[in-house]
Formats: sequence, C-alpha cells, structure tokens
Amino acid sequence: MDKGLKVIVRGRDVKNCPKTDCIHHPVNDGNGECGCVVGEWGMYVKVKYIKYVIQPTDSVAEIAKRFGVELRKLVEINPQVCTTGPQDGVEIKIPVDDGPTRRLFYRLSELYLDEAPNVFAMLYQTAEVSHNTEIGLEATIENAAEFLKAGDIGNAFDCLGITKNLSHIYAESLMGVTRKLTLEDELRITKPQKRLAELKEIRRTYRAVVEQSDPKKDPITEIAEHREKCIYRTLRDGKINIDEINKYN
Repeated sequence: MDKGLKVIVRGRDVKNCPKTDCIHHPVNDGNGECGCVVGEWGMYVKVKYIKYVIQPTDSVAEIAKRFGVELRKLVEINPQVCTTGPQDGVEIKIPVDDGPTRRLFYRLSELYLDEAPNVFAMLYQTAEVSHNTEIGLEATIENAAEFLKAGDIGNAFDCLGITKNLSHIYAESLMGVTRKLTLEDELRITKPQKRLAELKEIRRTYRAVVEQSDPKKDPITEIAEHREKCIYRTLRDGKINIDEINKYN
C-alpha cells in the first residue's frame, strides 16, 4: 500500500475486503473513489497525486507549469528527476487537487491498468495541442472524463484528439482491414484486444500530433536544460557544483 494513503480501519483489515479486485481499492493503490472501503471495511484519506510518465517532448519544468505545481515541490516529491541524461520514460508523482485531471487519470486507470500513467501523459499532451480552444483545455479534460465514466470511449477519444472512429481503429490494428467492422466482427473482439488497438492508436496520434510538431532543441535550449538539471541536483543534495553548472560556458 502506498505510504501516501492513510487507512483508518473500523474493526476489520481492509485487505480482507471482498472488493479488493477493484482498481480503486486502497490495497491496489487506488484512491477509493468507488467507496470500496466505506463503512465496516474502514475509511481512508484520498491520495492527492497522480502518476505520470515523462514523454520525450517533456521537461520537468514544463510539467510543473502544466499542472500548476511549484517546481521545487515537484522535485522534492520526485528526486529521481535530479539526474543527467534522458528522462523520458521516468514515472513521477504529480500532486493534484480533486478535479477533471485527476478524474481523467482514474478513468484511464480502469481501462489501461499499469499502462495508465503513460497513456495519460500522451493523451494529455495530445489534447493540449488539439483541444477546442473555444471551450479550453480544462473543460475538454472534464468532458473526456465524463464520457469515459459513461463508458463512451469514442467521444472521450474525440475530445482528447484521437479522432479516428473506434471501429476503424480495431479493424486496422487487429484485422488488417480499412473498412468499418460489422457488429458481428466487433462482438468477436475481446476487451484486451480492444485496449491493445487503442494503445497503438494513442501512440500513433501522439507521435503525429506532438512529437513531430516539437521543434528541435537549439544550443541555447540545451544549455538552459543542463542548468535546470543542476538546480534539481542542488535542491536534492543541498550543495552546488560550480564546475558542472559552468560546463557549457
């Protein structure tokens, strides 16, 4: 169980709860929003962070700005970012209040389990680029979370920038055809197969929309990022390495 989750048991251990197979259950590092441990099985305080996988187009400073988190606080929670070299693929914790961003993350957790942090990161960045500016990003995320809650993956994906019809996604990924699937075809596809096809389309869209639109880093940007990493290490270790900071001078 995550240290950030405090459980107050009322007479029974929550590990014995009959609903421990639920993704929201505290035993499974869930936030308990489904109410699995309410009443005789215990009460708990909700975890106040989500998990996020750093993408190739990310920087830690950009992530902090995106989620409205103080950079120092984000670094303190995630000392693993205080390293040199590529950071893409590193999983971090982002403190967030209850809201659409957090609800979207837990809706995705229900669908993609361990892949959820990576899926969330790609979808969020895709939505940043392709969302409807008339309603704004936050409203877009909220709409997507509501669609997912209702089981409407197609409209949720459309909000987040995955505009291809689900039937076509399944057909191309699983059956190698470009036509829309018949109802009989779709009934033969299992849920794990659908999730796999959706993951492929999310990655494809992310590469097309986000990675290809990301400008190549110029030397000034590289120097700034190097200094940024030095600041992270200073925050972590409590000492300054002047030689490392002046490496590019």
